[in-house]
Amino acid sequence: MKLSKDLKTIYIIAIIVSLLSILFIGVNETNDTKSYIDAWVNISNGKLDIFRTPLYPIYLGIMKAIGGTNYFGILSVIGQYVIFMISIGVFYHICLRFINSSNITFYIILFYSIYPGVLHWCNNLQTETLAVSGMVFLLYCIMRLYNNFNILWTIITTLQLVLLLMLRPAFVYLLPVLAFSWIYLFFKREKKHQAIGGFISIIVATVVLLLYMTAFRQSYGVFATSNVSTINRLYIARQYGLLNPSVIKDSSLRSDIEKNIIIHGECCEEEYRWKEVDYYIENYDTKILQDALNSSALSHPITNISKVIGRVYQASYLSTLSSYGDGYIGTITDIIGLRTNIVYIFLLLYGIFVIKWCIKNHQIPWFSFVYYMLGISNLIVVLIGAQAEWMRLLLPSIPIYLLLFAQLCTFINLKSMKQVQIK
Repeated sequence: MKLSKDLKTIYIIAIIVSLLSILFIGVNETNDTKSYIDAWVNISNGKLDIFRTPLYPIYLGIMKAIGGTNYFGILSVIGQYVIFMISIGVFYHICLRFINSSNITFYIILFYSIYPGVLHWCNNLQTETLAVSGMVFLLYCIMRLYNNFNILWTIITTLQLVLLLMLRPAFVYLLPVLAFSWIYLFFKREKKHQAIGGFISIIVATVVLLLYMTAFRQSYGVFATSNVSTINRLYIARQYGLLNPSVIKDSSLRSDIEKNIIIHGECCEEEYRWKEVDYYIENYDTKILQDALNSSALSHPITNISKVIGRVYQASYLSTLSSYGDGYIGTITDIIGLRTNIVYIFLLLYGIFVIKWCIKNHQIPWFSFVYYMLGISNLIVVLIGAQAEWMRLLLPSIPIYLLLFAQLCTFINLKSMKQVQIK
């Protein structure tokens, strides 16, 4: 594939910045890194890990097999940078299809390629950078399958969906959004074969996910992909005082929760929160904890809804594009990184503009609809299900937000709605 002049320029800049990042930042082992390494030990022994889905532990395991204990870290980082470099070219071709301006495309891709809030995640031994690159690959697969149905791209799209689901359980929102999108396309009667191919990919990916969840239940007693959701729910419940001992059936757990509420209060302070969560995880089966959380949630649904609204407000002041880590780069990106409330406003404005366009043209732009719904769904999942660090969990949607922002920028240059073309 011949590279355009713009893409060559971007690659030269991105490679230079990436080499400097590898040289000066190196390998950053985060709080999550050890759990992925431990998960590989379980997976290599033929067991499912209770905390981590298998893809990233397998990736680290392969790098450890190649480089040994001393070099697997730097090899993993280099591998993540290589994958990210590939995603730059893929994202460029998506932008050419989606954005009606070569100048805007150039600057959007350049930003994606070198901004520390995106790039520096490649230095961390955790899933974020693969989640970003993986989302770009999925968007490209959807585009190729939409443009020209064939068996190969149906298989590739299915594989990419499965990889993302096995990378991060939170990617489960992809299944309902894409299923609805392909069904809508089918009933439009424009691209029936493409819609059937896309829906087949959803069915196969869903079956794979259900088989994994069934195996997980056989091992740990809960129909889930990991125990992380239980940890997050416990953390949130103690943060906002959502545990209700009176409805918890297990007497031992009920007693422990009542004691902790007396000692640390109904809403536990952060310094004690993790200690409590760790204690519950170590001493009680996941099913018992899930039953307690579900019973507590059902006992005061209005309170749960109000706390979700409060989390939306709390997250609005966090930087969406900050660089994870200490040092001057992290400080700078935290200052200039867009606050999440700007993302709220942008998504609202974009939605209003597209609705106006739909009313005027009596049709729904399929690509814009799919990308917009994916971006919205990720935001909702993060705000409801994550216990903290919402900005890093939103990273997979950064390419989507950049696409939508670039498209909105092209609209501003047009004199009237009649000139607007939305794909």
